[in-house]
Amino acid sequence: MADLVLLEPGTSVFSGGEIRVAILPVGDVPRHAMDAYMGCINQSRHIPLSSMRAHYRESAQKTPFGNLDWEKGFMHFRFLHLDEARKKSRTSDLHRQRQVVAVLGVVHCPWTPSLQGAHTEFSKMCSLLFPEAPIQRCLLANPTKDHLHQSRERSYESMIVFQPGGGLRHLEHEFSFWLHDLAAQILAELEHWVLNASPLGMPMGPACYADSPEFTCSSPAMEDVARRFTLDEDEAHEKKRWGRLMKTKGDLCLMAGSCQDAFDHYRTCSDLARVSNDLVWYGGAVEGMATARVLQALAGAASCPFLPQHGQPGQMESWMVEPSSAGMSAFAHPAMAQALHAAGVEGEVRNLLLDA
Repeated sequence: MADLVLLEPGTSVFSGGEIRVAILPVGDVPRHAMDAYMGCINQSRHIPLSSMRAHYRESAQKTPFGNLDWEKGFMHFRFLHLDEARKKSRTSDLHRQRQVVAVLGVVHCPWTPSLQGAHTEFSKMCSLLFPEAPIQRCLLANPTKDHLHQSRERSYESMIVFQPGGGLRHLEHEFSFWLHDLAAQILAELEHWVLNASPLGMPMGPACYADSPEFTCSSPAMEDVARRFTLDEDEAHEKKRWGRLMKTKGDLCLMAGSCQDAFDHYRTCSDLARVSNDLVWYGGAVEGMATARVLQALAGAASCPFLPQHGQPGQMESWMVEPSSAGMSAFAHPAMAQALHAAGVEGEVRNLLLDA
Protein backbone atom coordinates (compact mmCIF):
# COMPACT_ATOMS: atom_id res chain seq x y z
CA MET A 1 0.00 0.00 0.00
CA ALA A 2 2.02 2.93 -1.27
CA ASP A 3 0.32 5.58 0.83
CA LEU A 4 0.66 3.59 4.03
CA VAL A 5 4.46 3.40 3.94
CA LEU A 6 5.49 5.09 7.15
CA LEU A 7 8.90 5.72 8.72
CA GLU A 8 10.95 3.28 6.64
CA PRO A 9 10.85 2.53 2.90
CA GLY A 10 9.45 -0.88 2.07
CA THR A 11 7.20 -1.07 5.13
CA SER A 12 3.47 -0.63 5.51
CA VAL A 13 0.88 -0.28 8.23
CA PHE A 14 0.99 -4.07 8.62
CA SER A 15 4.75 -4.32 9.15
CA GLY A 16 4.54 -3.49 12.85
CA GLY A 17 2.74 -6.74 13.57
CA GLU A 18 5.16 -9.01 11.68
CA ILE A 19 7.71 -11.31 13.28
CA ARG A 20 10.82 -11.70 11.15
CA VAL A 21 12.10 -15.23 10.69
CA ALA A 22 15.20 -15.98 8.59
CA ILE A 23 14.98 -19.10 6.42
CA LEU A 24 18.36 -20.74 5.77
CA PRO A 25 18.98 -23.59 3.32
CA VAL A 26 21.36 -25.99 5.08
CA GLY A 27 23.57 -28.20 2.97
CA ASP A 28 22.70 -28.74 -0.66
CA VAL A 29 19.08 -27.80 -1.35
CA PRO A 30 17.98 -27.84 -5.02
CA ARG A 31 16.07 -24.78 -6.19
CA HIS A 32 12.82 -26.64 -6.90
CA ALA A 33 12.87 -28.20 -3.43
CA MET A 34 13.55 -24.86 -1.70
CA ASP A 35 10.72 -23.25 -3.64
CA ALA A 36 8.39 -26.03 -2.49
CA TYR A 37 9.52 -25.67 1.11
CA MET A 38 9.06 -21.87 1.05
CA GLY A 39 5.57 -22.39 -0.38
CA CYS A 40 4.72 -24.61 2.58
CA ILE A 41 6.28 -22.19 5.06
CA ASN A 42 4.47 -19.13 3.69
CA GLN A 43 1.11 -20.83 4.26
CA SER A 44 1.74 -20.13 7.96
CA ARG A 45 2.32 -16.38 7.63
CA HIS A 46 -0.81 -15.72 9.73
CA ILE A 47 -1.23 -18.19 12.60
CA PRO A 48 -4.45 -18.02 14.65
CA LEU A 49 -3.73 -18.01 18.37
CA SER A 50 -6.54 -20.51 18.80
CA SER A 51 -4.76 -23.09 16.63
CA MET A 52 -1.37 -22.82 18.35
CA ARG A 53 -2.60 -22.74 21.94
CA ALA A 54 -2.07 -26.50 22.34
CA HIS A 55 1.66 -25.90 21.74
CA TYR A 56 1.88 -23.05 24.26
CA ARG A 57 3.08 -23.62 27.82
CA GLU A 58 2.22 -20.95 30.37
CA SER A 59 5.10 -19.70 32.52
CA ALA A 60 5.02 -19.36 36.28
CA GLN A 61 4.95 -15.57 35.95
CA LYS A 62 1.80 -13.65 35.16
CA THR A 63 1.57 -12.99 31.44
CA PRO A 64 2.08 -9.36 30.34
CA PHE A 65 -0.44 -9.98 27.56
CA GLY A 66 -3.56 -9.64 29.66
CA ASN A 67 -5.75 -8.74 26.66
CA LEU A 68 -4.53 -11.51 24.35
CA ASP A 69 -7.53 -12.68 22.31
CA TRP A 70 -7.12 -16.44 22.06
CA GLU A 71 -10.30 -16.75 20.00
CA LYS A 72 -9.76 -14.14 17.26
CA GLY A 73 -6.12 -13.08 17.61
CA PHE A 74 -3.24 -13.85 15.22
CA MET A 75 0.52 -13.90 15.15
CA HIS A 76 1.90 -12.62 11.85
CA PHE A 77 5.19 -13.72 10.32
CA ARG A 78 7.51 -12.48 7.62
CA PHE A 79 9.67 -15.35 6.39
CA LEU A 80 12.83 -13.98 4.82
CA HIS A 81 15.21 -15.61 2.36
CA LEU A 82 18.82 -15.49 3.50
CA ASP A 83 19.83 -12.52 1.33
CA GLU A 84 16.92 -10.42 2.56
CA ALA A 85 17.34 -11.47 6.20
CA ARG A 86 21.00 -10.41 6.20
CA LYS A 87 20.07 -6.80 5.38
CA LYS A 88 20.08 -5.27 8.85
CA SER A 89 17.65 -2.42 9.44
CA ARG A 90 19.18 0.70 10.96
CA THR A 91 15.87 1.48 12.68
CA SER A 92 15.72 -1.76 14.69
CA ASP A 93 16.20 0.24 17.90
CA LEU A 94 13.09 2.27 17.09
CA HIS A 95 11.10 -0.70 15.78
CA ARG A 96 11.77 -4.04 17.47
CA GLN A 97 9.91 -5.77 14.63
CA ARG A 98 12.83 -5.00 12.30
CA GLN A 99 15.02 -7.51 14.15
CA VAL A 100 15.19 -11.18 13.20
CA VAL A 101 13.61 -13.08 16.10
CA ALA A 102 14.10 -16.65 14.90
CA VAL A 103 16.24 -18.60 12.45
CA LEU A 104 14.75 -21.60 10.67
CA GLY A 105 17.08 -23.95 8.83
CA VAL A 106 15.77 -26.25 6.11
CA VAL A 107 17.59 -29.47 5.17
CA HIS A 108 16.77 -31.45 2.02
CA CYS A 109 17.66 -34.88 3.39
CA PRO A 110 18.08 -36.71 0.04
CA TRP A 111 21.03 -34.38 -0.71
CA THR A 112 22.42 -34.19 2.86
CA PRO A 113 23.35 -37.65 4.18
CA SER A 114 24.88 -36.61 7.54
CA LEU A 115 22.85 -35.11 10.39
CA GLN A 116 26.09 -34.25 12.17
CA GLY A 117 27.29 -32.25 9.17
CA ALA A 118 23.95 -30.44 8.83
CA HIS A 119 23.93 -29.60 12.55
CA THR A 120 27.46 -28.22 12.43
CA GLU A 121 26.75 -26.08 9.36
CA PHE A 122 23.50 -24.72 10.79
CA SER A 123 25.09 -23.83 14.13
CA LYS A 124 27.93 -21.97 12.39
CA MET A 125 25.55 -20.02 10.16
CA CYS A 126 23.42 -18.95 13.12
CA SER A 127 26.37 -17.80 15.24
CA LEU A 128 27.98 -15.98 12.31
CA LEU A 129 24.95 -14.35 10.67
CA PHE A 130 22.25 -14.05 13.37
CA PRO A 131 23.86 -14.17 16.82
CA GLU A 132 21.09 -11.91 18.18
CA ALA A 133 18.27 -14.33 17.29
CA PRO A 134 17.25 -16.19 20.47
CA ILE A 135 15.35 -18.98 18.70
CA GLN A 136 17.03 -21.36 16.27
CA ARG A 137 15.52 -24.47 14.71
CA CYS A 138 16.47 -26.71 11.84
CA LEU A 139 13.85 -28.79 10.02
CA LEU A 140 14.87 -31.90 8.09
CA ALA A 141 12.45 -32.66 5.27
CA ASN A 142 12.05 -35.89 3.31
CA PRO A 143 14.25 -38.03 5.61
CA THR A 144 15.39 -41.51 4.64
CA LYS A 145 15.58 -44.53 6.94
CA ASP A 146 19.25 -43.72 7.51
CA HIS A 147 18.39 -40.21 8.74
CA LEU A 148 15.84 -41.64 11.16
CA HIS A 149 18.44 -44.12 12.41
CA GLN A 150 20.95 -41.28 12.96
CA SER A 151 18.36 -39.26 14.90
CA ARG A 152 17.69 -42.24 17.18
CA GLU A 153 21.40 -42.84 17.70
CA ARG A 154 22.08 -39.27 18.78
CA SER A 155 19.99 -36.25 19.66
CA TYR A 156 20.94 -32.97 17.98
CA GLU A 157 19.88 -29.75 19.68
CA SER A 158 17.35 -27.64 17.75
CA MET A 159 17.05 -30.21 14.94
CA ILE A 160 13.67 -31.70 14.06
CA VAL A 161 13.40 -34.65 11.68
CA PHE A 162 10.08 -34.77 9.83
CA GLN A 163 8.08 -37.95 9.71
CA PRO A 164 8.73 -39.83 6.47
CA GLY A 165 6.02 -39.59 3.88
CA GLY A 166 5.37 -38.59 0.32
CA GLY A 167 3.62 -35.77 -1.44
CA LEU A 168 3.09 -32.08 -0.98
CA ARG A 169 0.17 -32.52 1.42
CA HIS A 170 2.39 -34.40 3.86
CA LEU A 171 5.06 -31.67 3.69
CA GLU A 172 2.45 -28.96 4.27
CA HIS A 173 1.20 -30.79 7.36
CA GLU A 174 4.71 -31.22 8.81
CA PHE A 175 5.70 -27.60 8.24
CA SER A 176 2.39 -26.33 9.62
CA PHE A 177 2.70 -28.40 12.81
CA TRP A 178 6.24 -27.29 13.59
CA LEU A 179 5.63 -23.64 12.63
CA HIS A 180 2.72 -23.55 15.09
CA ASP A 181 5.11 -24.97 17.69
CA LEU A 182 7.66 -22.31 16.73
CA ALA A 183 4.99 -19.61 17.16
CA ALA A 184 4.30 -20.83 20.69
CA GLN A 185 8.01 -20.70 21.52
CA ILE A 186 8.27 -17.17 20.13
CA LEU A 187 5.23 -16.10 22.17
CA ALA A 188 6.94 -17.36 25.33
CA GLU A 189 10.12 -15.47 24.36
CA LEU A 190 8.13 -12.26 23.80
CA GLU A 191 6.57 -12.65 27.25
CA HIS A 192 10.04 -12.99 28.74
CA TRP A 193 11.26 -9.85 26.95
CA VAL A 194 8.30 -7.74 28.11
CA LEU A 195 8.60 -8.92 31.70
CA ASN A 196 12.33 -8.20 31.84
CA ALA A 197 12.49 -4.98 29.80
CA SER A 198 14.07 -2.06 31.68
CA PRO A 199 14.30 1.67 30.94
CA LEU A 200 18.07 1.42 31.51
CA GLY A 201 18.31 -0.86 28.48
CA MET A 202 16.67 1.59 26.10
CA PRO A 203 18.82 2.96 23.24
CA MET A 204 19.75 6.61 23.73
CA GLY A 205 22.14 9.09 22.17
CA PRO A 206 24.79 8.60 19.48
CA ALA A 207 24.60 4.79 19.54
CA CYS A 208 20.94 4.97 18.45
CA TYR A 209 20.51 5.66 14.73
CA ALA A 210 16.99 7.03 15.31
CA ASP A 211 18.60 9.83 17.38
CA SER A 212 21.15 10.77 14.74
CA PRO A 213 20.86 14.01 12.74
CA GLU A 214 20.96 11.89 9.59
CA PHE A 215 17.68 10.26 10.58
CA THR A 216 15.95 13.14 12.34
CA CYS A 217 17.18 15.81 9.87
CA SER A 218 17.77 18.10 12.85
CA SER A 219 20.46 20.74 13.34
CA PRO A 220 22.11 22.22 16.45
CA ALA A 221 19.97 25.33 16.06
CA MET A 222 16.76 23.31 15.89
CA GLU A 223 17.80 21.26 18.92
CA ASP A 224 18.54 24.44 20.87
CA VAL A 225 15.07 25.81 20.11
CA ALA A 226 13.47 22.49 21.10
CA ARG A 227 15.31 22.50 24.46
CA ARG A 228 13.81 25.90 25.29
CA PHE A 229 10.30 24.49 25.03
CA THR A 230 10.85 21.22 26.83
CA LEU A 231 11.31 20.06 30.42
CA ASP A 232 14.38 20.20 32.61
CA GLU A 233 17.09 18.23 30.78
CA ASP A 234 17.36 15.45 33.40
CA GLU A 235 13.60 15.11 33.68
CA ALA A 236 13.20 15.02 29.91
CA HIS A 237 15.91 12.37 29.65
CA GLU A 238 14.14 10.19 32.20
CA LYS A 239 10.77 10.55 30.48
CA LYS A 240 12.40 9.65 27.17
CA ARG A 241 13.75 6.44 28.67
CA TRP A 242 10.35 5.44 30.05
CA GLY A 243 8.59 6.45 26.85
CA ARG A 244 10.94 4.34 24.77
CA LEU A 245 10.40 1.43 27.13
CA MET A 246 6.65 1.72 26.54
CA LYS A 247 7.23 1.83 22.76
CA THR A 248 9.36 -1.33 22.95
CA LYS A 249 6.74 -3.11 25.04
CA GLY A 250 4.10 -2.04 22.55
CA ASP A 251 6.14 -3.54 19.71
CA LEU A 252 6.51 -6.83 21.56
CA CYS A 253 2.80 -6.98 22.41
CA LEU A 254 1.91 -6.32 18.77
CA MET A 255 4.20 -9.14 17.64
CA ALA A 256 2.51 -11.42 20.16
CA GLY A 257 -0.90 -10.60 18.68
CA SER A 258 -2.06 -8.68 21.76
CA CYS A 259 -3.31 -5.56 19.96
CA GLN A 260 -5.07 -3.87 22.88
CA ASP A 261 -2.05 -4.24 25.18
CA ALA A 262 0.12 -2.84 22.39
CA PHE A 263 -2.22 0.13 21.89
CA ASP A 264 -2.13 0.98 25.61
CA HIS A 265 1.69 0.92 25.73
CA TYR A 266 1.95 3.02 22.57
CA ARG A 267 -0.46 5.59 23.98
CA THR A 268 1.62 5.91 27.15
CA CYS A 269 4.74 6.31 25.01
CA SER A 270 3.10 9.02 22.91
CA ASP A 271 2.22 11.00 26.06
CA LEU A 272 5.76 10.75 27.46
CA ALA A 273 7.39 11.44 24.09
CA ARG A 274 5.27 14.52 23.54
CA VAL A 275 6.24 16.20 26.81
CA SER A 276 9.93 15.26 26.43
CA ASN A 277 10.08 16.38 22.78
CA ASP A 278 11.08 12.87 21.66
CA LEU A 279 9.43 13.39 18.29
CA VAL A 280 10.77 10.40 16.36
CA TRP A 281 9.61 7.98 19.03
CA TYR A 282 6.31 9.85 19.27
CA GLY A 283 5.80 9.22 15.55
CA GLY A 284 6.73 5.56 15.97
CA ALA A 285 4.27 5.17 18.84
CA VAL A 286 1.39 6.78 16.95
CA GLU A 287 2.20 4.60 13.95
CA GLY A 288 2.03 1.59 16.29
CA MET A 289 -1.36 2.68 17.59
CA ALA A 290 -2.66 2.75 14.01
CA THR A 291 -1.25 -0.71 13.29
CA ALA A 292 -2.78 -2.12 16.47
CA ARG A 293 -6.22 -0.79 15.54
CA VAL A 294 -5.94 -2.08 11.96
CA LEU A 295 -4.84 -5.61 12.92
CA GLN A 296 -7.45 -5.83 15.67
CA ALA A 297 -10.22 -4.75 13.31
CA LEU A 298 -9.19 -7.10 10.51
CA ALA A 299 -8.87 -10.09 12.84
CA GLY A 300 -12.48 -9.58 13.89
CA ALA A 301 -13.83 -8.85 10.41
CA ALA A 302 -16.64 -11.00 9.02
CA SER A 303 -14.36 -12.07 6.15
CA CYS A 304 -10.99 -12.18 7.90
CA PRO A 305 -8.23 -11.52 5.33
CA PHE A 306 -5.72 -13.60 7.32
CA LEU A 307 -7.64 -16.84 6.76
CA PRO A 308 -8.25 -18.89 3.60
CA GLN A 309 -11.67 -18.32 2.06
CA HIS A 310 -13.44 -21.06 0.10
CA GLY A 311 -10.21 -22.99 -0.38
CA GLN A 312 -8.31 -19.90 -1.56
CA PRO A 313 -5.43 -18.18 0.31
CA GLY A 314 -6.20 -15.22 2.55
CA GLN A 315 -6.62 -11.79 0.94
CA MET A 316 -4.04 -10.01 3.08
CA GLU A 317 -1.28 -9.91 0.46
CA SER A 318 -3.62 -8.48 -2.18
CA TRP A 319 -4.64 -5.76 0.27
CA MET A 320 -1.00 -4.69 0.57
CA VAL A 321 -1.08 -3.13 -2.90
CA GLU A 322 -3.29 -0.18 -3.68
CA PRO A 323 -5.05 -0.36 -7.09
CA SER A 324 -3.35 2.04 -9.51
CA SER A 325 -6.63 3.78 -10.25
CA ALA A 326 -6.96 4.88 -6.62
CA GLY A 327 -3.99 7.24 -6.69
CA MET A 328 -1.73 8.30 -3.85
CA SER A 329 -4.48 10.17 -2.04
CA ALA A 330 -6.48 7.01 -1.37
CA PHE A 331 -6.59 5.88 2.24
CA ALA A 332 -6.36 2.12 1.75
CA HIS A 333 -7.51 -0.80 -0.34
CA PRO A 334 -11.33 -0.55 -0.58
CA ALA A 335 -11.86 -3.90 1.15
CA MET A 336 -9.61 -2.86 4.02
CA ALA A 337 -11.28 0.54 4.36
CA GLN A 338 -14.66 -1.21 4.46
CA ALA A 339 -13.46 -3.56 7.23
CA LEU A 340 -12.13 -0.64 9.27
CA HIS A 341 -15.38 1.27 8.76
CA ALA A 342 -17.41 -1.75 9.90
CA ALA A 343 -15.27 -1.96 13.05
CA GLY A 344 -15.80 1.76 13.71
CA VAL A 345 -12.10 2.64 13.64
CA GLU A 346 -11.63 4.05 10.12
CA GLY A 347 -11.60 7.68 11.25
CA GLU A 348 -9.31 6.95 14.20
CA VAL A 349 -6.79 5.12 11.99
CA ARG A 350 -6.85 7.95 9.43
CA ASN A 351 -6.10 10.53 12.12
CA LEU A 352 -3.35 8.44 13.70
CA LEU A 353 -1.57 7.97 10.38
CA LEU A 354 -1.82 11.69 9.65
CA ASP A 355 -0.40 12.46 13.10
CA ALA A 356 2.47 9.98 12.62
